[in-house]
Amino acid sequence: MAEIDGRAVGFVQAIDPAREESHYWGDVPEALRAIDIWIEEEADLAKVTERE
Repeated sequence: MAEIDGRAVGFVQAIDPAREESHYWGDVPEALRAIDIWIEEEADLAKVTERE
């Protein structure tokens, strides 16, 4: 989960696309991995925050 000032702005997940419920990737063989990157709002795409 990514946050800016305590507000969720997106997340990243690694999954097995053959076992994913929505079958977003269609019919795929076993033993693969997919990476999803979701951004909440378009305005958040270019934001980078410094770690304290």
